[in-house]
Amino acid sequence: MERQMPIKNRVVTKGTNYPRGVERDYHRVLRRLFARAHEVASRGFAPLLSLAARKDADDDPPRPAELTEASIRAQLAWIRAQVRLLVSDADLNDELVKLASKLDGSTLRQIGANLGIDLYEGNPSLQALIETWIAENVAIIEATLIDGPARVSLLSSIEHRILDAWRRGVTADDLAKVLERRLDVSRNRSRFIARDQISSLNGQVVQERHGQAGIAKYRWSTSMDERVRKEHRNLNGTIQNWSQPPIVAPGRREHPGGDYLCRCTAIPIMPSWMTKD
Repeated sequence: MERQMPIKNRVVTKGTNYPRGVERDYHRVLRRLFARAHEVASRGFAPLLSLAARKDADDDPPRPAELTEASIRAQLAWIRAQVRLLVSDADLNDELVKLASKLDGSTLRQIGANLGIDLYEGNPSLQALIETWIAENVAIIEATLIDGPARVSLLSSIEHRILDAWRRGVTADDLAKVLERRLDVSRNRSRFIARDQISSLNGQVVQERHGQAGIAKYRWSTSMDERVRKEHRNLNGTIQNWSQPPIVAPGRREHPGGDYLCRCTAIPIMPSWMTKD
């Protein structure tokens, strides 16, 4: 950690702002990715729903001659493979790196201005934190689009509902409606992921940067609106230690940003050596 000079009678009254711009950027990235996945799903099921028996090009999905459980599973296997290629694309990793760098850069500037100190950008532990966050987000996206539980995964949900509808003897038009409803649900998930994961990353980056600056305590600060949970509202204004997360729910402890969809922030409490002459 670099050496900071004592700061005379300096009182910090604000923390870092919640990174709404980064959240919006991530939501745009996810919307584009989800839209491409939806296009693949619609394209993959189109032959099944129309029961066309021809194949136009090498990269086209299989075109079954009849609607059977085997043909449904074959279409889903093709769709899963295509969507997995979208998620594993290097462009997604690059976008996540840019988002994390933008968030950390903003955090550095705000902490520096609030505390009157300069923090260096290079930080091996922060880099490891960001790499872990990126890997976790890729896994979340894969689970949401490809192979998570049916209640959250686009393709697992489609598989469950399409097969159930087919076994009940519904028409191709009904199957198309089932598909469209699941695509609508998936679109809403992109906003949840963006907000939840940027909140989480923001909390982790602030904690790391506070540690780098020698900040051991913080004051919990909520967003002060109707969406703040009761437990978080009760924590507003309390002094907390970074070494001991407070209780945010029965059996669960988290710092600001650690709870799902948490927009709370940590206002640094300056140690005595920073405020003495």
